[in-house]
Amino acid sequence: TTYPPRGVNPLYIALGATHVVTLMNPTGDAWTFQATAGQRILIEAQSDEFSPAVEVYDVTQMRLTPSLSLDPGLATFTLPYDGYYLIVVRSQDGRMGAYSLRLLINP
Repeated sequence: TTYPPRGVNPLYIALGATHVVTLMNPTGDAWTFQATAGQRILIEAQSDEFSPAVEVYDVTQMRLTPSLSLDPGLATFTLPYDGYYLIVVRSQDGRMGAYSLRLLINP
């Protein structure tokens, strides 16, 4: 896994926001958000056109989401510290297309 995906400049997503965009980069899309230690968040990527997977990294490039998940398009966890985090949305099946990305706090 490349952090962030090559050739991708992260977009900002606010806590509580939902964005609908099109995945056009085969290495994935990158999103950044700012949060506080102890906040519980939910990140969800959904698509009718491809099977999305969500990865979350901290500023040290440590992956916070498990590499194997029953629902790779969904991540729920408590943030370890104040600061910025990176979300990477990738296609599991090599296809691209429209998807929604949702970032909720205290789900």
